[in-house]
Amino acid sequence: MKIFLIILLILMILMLVLFSLYLLCGQLIFHALFTKKGRAYKKSYNKYKERLKYIDTSIFNDYKKLEIESWDKLKLYGFYKDNNSDKLAILVHGFGSSHLEMANYIPLFEKHGYDVLAPDNRGHGESQGYSILIGEDEKEDLLLWITKMIELKPNIKIVLYGVSAGGTIVALTVGENYKNVVLAIEDSGFDNADKMLRYLFSKKYMLKPFYKLLLNYMKKTKLIDLRKIDAIASIKKCKIPMLFIHGEKDSLVPIEMAYNMHSQLPEQRSTLFIVSECEHASGITEKTKIYENEVRKFLSKYYM
Repeated sequence: MKIFLIILLILMILMLVLFSLYLLCGQLIFHALFTKKGRAYKKSYNKYKERLKYIDTSIFNDYKKLEIESWDKLKLYGFYKDNNSDKLAILVHGFGSSHLEMANYIPLFEKHGYDVLAPDNRGHGESQGYSILIGEDEKEDLLLWITKMIELKPNIKIVLYGVSAGGTIVALTVGENYKNVVLAIEDSGFDNADKMLRYLFSKKYMLKPFYKLLLNYMKKTKLIDLRKIDAIASIKKCKIPMLFIHGEKDSLVPIEMAYNMHSQLPEQRSTLFIVSECEHASGITEKTKIYENEVRKFLSKYYM
């Protein structure tokens, strides 16, 4: 009996140690991927700082700083210019970036008279926040920005425009069919968080076994199911026309994801633009005139 109790105690200690290791590994991977101090954010942020050297951000000198409060009491900031228009473009930046990077996209709209809003996503730029997931929270934040802009101008017609992770945020939002949103443009986003992360983990073979651990850890401890961060499900419910843009040589987000999203809408409401020879979210800088022409053609088609 005494031996049995000793064995049982040893087994319980081993289970406790294994469970503690599971929690520790899960937390370390989550921190590395989904927090502002994590390796993924820092790597993206450093690349963003390099790109920023070649972007003229002085366009924001005339912009007004707006503030909203998220559902979890974060202060979020956006930068807005009122051009006395009945049309508004909301420009959503990508992971590890900020509103400043959207300076490249502003001329697409400002020179055609649009009002422009460029928010800083939670955990980015001047907005508060520590965890960054590109999911329900970011979608809810964007809906709050839409609500705020409608309060400022009740009859405003809104175009949502998102690049990279910002494209995914836009795609996750369109299924709400929110008042006044008439068009959406998604550039280089992913179609599902689970698929995207499986792809990234598979590119680094040594990390591949850890993905299932992360998936289960997030579901059990964070109550987040990565499989449900699903742009496809949102787009299926979307009732407005969308333009999907993707670089032909994108090595970060598989081009198949653009085709997947494009195919979810009826042909008459879905436009796909593959930017030849371009890497991830680089069409605006590498093929500027072609890119601008395709975007303007889409907007003009719907009298925007």
